Amino acid sequence: MNLTPASAPVRIPQNIPARESARGLLALRVAPNFDIARLRPAALPRDQRFETAADARARRDKELERFEGIGGLTQVADRLFWCDDEFPCAEVYCAVCGRRFRRWFISQALEHQGRLDLEFITIAIELVPTQMLPKCDLIVVKPRIAQRFRRAAPSAKFVLGGIEAEYLQDDDAFLVHAHLLVSRLPIDEMKALRSAFVHIDVERTVKAQALRNPATQISYALKFTTYHRPGPQNGSRRPRAFPLPDRALEALTLWRARHGFLDFVFMMGLRRRGGDLVRIDKRKRRPSRPSSRPRGLRRLRH
Repeated sequence: MNLTPASAPVRIPQNIPARESARGLLALRVAPNFDIARLRPAALPRDQRFETAADARARRDKELERFEGIGGLTQVADRLFWCDDEFPCAEVYCAVCGRRFRRWFISQALEHQGRLDLEFITIAIELVPTQMLPKCDLIVVKPRIAQRFRRAAPSAKFVLGGIEAEYLQDDDAFLVHAHLLVSRLPIDEMKALRSAFVHIDVERTVKAQALRNPATQISYALKFTTYHRPGPQNGSRRPRAFPLPDRALEALTLWRARHGFLDFVFMMGLRRRGGDLVRIDKRKRRPSRPSSRPRGLRRLRH
């Protein structure tokens, strides 16, 4: 992790290239068959439906009010204030833009999932003290994850998911982790993958689940929440969600502010081509052009 103590207030970058790249994705129309807003419609109970546009606007208004009251987030509040449908801010800490990006990402994941045999894996990456989170650079972190993954699971031809940070109140730290769709791995590679991430002090660093409900499970692969769940889990029931404390909210927001939406996407065996994520092994390779000059002959100089 690229972490250094924060001796001065974090300067919030403009991140213009990342914003412009994401803004184009936010404007794309999602195929109806893979639109999570249709697959988990507004008619469902709140805890089962995908976040509606009204939900996202209400959350943005609440968070804007909190940002305005936290000294280190005044720049964030200013940027969020001017976000609208015609010219979205495309910032990761914006609930409305986050919802749009998630619809695009989930649609891409669902389209690939329908053609592949995948499982859902959660990997704990690092436990980062709250005050250090804004210094955690995903541009540095993601290649390290990929290196470990390739060494442990060389047969994984498809990996796609999202990175997020969960606040742990007892530790006053954030657990940076990834939810990944992965091509099904042999037993020995899954064991090697667990061993590759045992450096972190959590109960289970790698959790694997069968993909039984793709729409629901994939919609949780990438989230930008601002709550935490203190207290132990009671069976399958999760603890009640509470808004993050101001200090934790500031650290999380500053971390998100330095990155673009695509920085939170982790993938192997894929690349972005315009508005789609395409598999690298499916690309047609152009045949090499044979040399018009026989090998071994040097060009004559006049």
